[in-house]
Amino acid sequence: MANYLKIANISIDNRSAVFNNLYDDLIDKYLQDNKLDAVLECISINDLENLNGYDAIIIKNGDIDRFKTTFNIKNIETEETKIIVLNDTKNNFNNMLLGIRKLYDLPIVEAADKIISVNIQNLKYDIPEDKLEWVYEQLQIALQILINNGYKINVFSLSSNEDILIDNKSCKGFIYQFQNDNIKYVGNIESSEKFVELINESLFFINLSMEANILCTSFKKTFITFKLHEEFEDFLSYFELGNMAFNADEFNAGKMLKKVEKLKTFLEPEVIDNKIESIFNKNKTFFYDELVNIKPRKLFKDSRLDTDENKVYNDGGKRKRKKPFIYKLDKNSKNKLELGCGKNPMPSWIHLDYMELPGADVVANLDTCDEVPLPFEDNTIDEFFGSHVIEHISKSLPMMEELHRIAKPGARALFKCPYGSSDDAFENPTHVRQYFLHSYGYFSQPYYWREDYGYKGDWKVEKIYLVVSKKRYEGKTVDEIMYEINTFRNVVIEMTVELSAVKPIREPKKELQTPDNIQFVFV
Repeated sequence: MANYLKIANISIDNRSAVFNNLYDDLIDKYLQDNKLDAVLECISINDLENLNGYDAIIIKNGDIDRFKTTFNIKNIETEETKIIVLNDTKNNFNNMLLGIRKLYDLPIVEAADKIISVNIQNLKYDIPEDKLEWVYEQLQIALQILINNGYKINVFSLSSNEDILIDNKSCKGFIYQFQNDNIKYVGNIESSEKFVELINESLFFINLSMEANILCTSFKKTFITFKLHEEFEDFLSYFELGNMAFNADEFNAGKMLKKVEKLKTFLEPEVIDNKIESIFNKNKTFFYDELVNIKPRKLFKDSRLDTDENKVYNDGGKRKRKKPFIYKLDKNSKNKLELGCGKNPMPSWIHLDYMELPGADVVANLDTCDEVPLPFEDNTIDEFFGSHVIEHISKSLPMMEELHRIAKPGARALFKCPYGSSDDAFENPTHVRQYFLHSYGYFSQPYYWREDYGYKGDWKVEKIYLVVSKKRYEGKTVDEIMYEINTFRNVVIEMTVELSAVKPIREPKKELQTPDNIQFVFV
């Protein structure tokens, strides 16, 4: 029986999900094609405390500094463990991923409909903001003309975990400007199969990311792109694709429309095939040379790999690890989070729901905030909105404390719910809490002047809107309406409460409580 090399393939998740999956599968293929007896474990850098016991560790060149920072390098038995760095000068990572066609024998057919796929990304290149604004403005004009001429537009992203929300927001905002059903957001692409679907239905692509260019080239699909970075220019030069790119300074809608008429064909396949074959063979040789002389050490069992958090699960043939994601948001932007978006998410908001519904950007359970934090950094959200959500939450204090954590100082929160003395508050069996006039005060600190339940949030009640019958109550005094609210059932149709996040939190003193600011809404 052969002894197997144990290889750790370290993923830092700073690239799109589809690229990380392809990267893992390609290394597996190199090992198989080289007939090396090896077991490859695809491991997130956040999942391990040390890397002892592996015969080899694979790390991408751009990640080596973070790799060394995350782990005390002395904890790795370097005299027995080979560290393989995929260096750009020897073994270009992006070019390596052109080997996707070696992994999937999927049919590529010419599109029958007039569909164009457009890649919108959070660009991280050193480009002046005014130049990017010009590119987006001219791209919007060109797409509007194409839509008027009968084309349909698919907008997509290839986001890293940290950029998913930013890109979703950018794509949806970009589409919203058109107000046209012939342009739609098809989502963040996380599998090569999904990208092939786009390939097969699209005449050509318009790409703002290098990753989209690589995937289009590997499938020999025509695309238009921009010379936004030296990486773009080197890639286009190598594959003789310079005629498919614009300089950002010279780009305008008219030039793009002229180029569109000339690019409705597949790329010249022979040039692409030869270069991809050469790249694949060089990488195959690289891995063989790095691994062939390593002698496997005695097999061992790493108990860390048995935990639920680190178990490998299967998703469309791609090996992944379960790990919590933290969605990175631009703290300088206005970030608005809709809680419980349901089936009708609001435009330009980030959408959170318990169910994985169409339009939901984040799937999270608001009722387990005491155990599982929401996947956002501290001080990132400017505005919250929850319509008939809070009455479904049994653990409302942990939820409000967690919302306070991710809220920027002064962030606004608006909650709508049934009033506690209405039938609506009770008849739905999923309503687990009832809210009255002063209930939201208990999400502040001053209400805990007598007892301490460990609550660390602080939301100030700014306004309370009580919806009542116009026919019955218009013309009555505030005291008359409040008497009926406190005496009878079903007076208030709906209650809306506006809160603001107080940071740092106030002291739990009764004198810091604020008077009620009640407004009646007659319907």
